[in-house]
Amino acid sequence: MTSFRCVAISALIAFVGAATAQTGPRTVPPSYATTGQAATGEIISEDGTQLRLNVTPCQAESTVVVFHKPYAKNSRGNTQCNGATKDLVQVLQQ
Repeated sequence: MTSFRCVAISALIAFVGAATAQTGPRTVPPSYATTGQAATGEIISEDGTQLRLNVTPCQAESTVVVFHKPYAKNSRGNTQCNGATKDLVQVLQQ
C-alpha cells in the first residue's frame, strides 16, 4: 500500500510540475502611469494610443506600466539579461 501511495504522489507531483512549467513567466497586473510619472524599461508593445513598458526586463516576473498618449520616450541604451541584449527606453507620461 505504501509503494502505491508513493507512485500516486510522484505522478501527481510530475503532473503539477508539467502544468506549471507550461504556464510561462508570471506577470504582475499592469499599472497605469499618471501625469508626470516616468519609468525605464523594455517596450513590450506600442500602438497609436498606448505604450506597454516592462520595467523589470531581466526578471522572470514582468512588471508592466502602461502609458497613454501623450507621452515622451527617449532611448536609455541597453542591458544584458541572461545572455540577451534588451533595448531600454525612458517614458514620461505627459
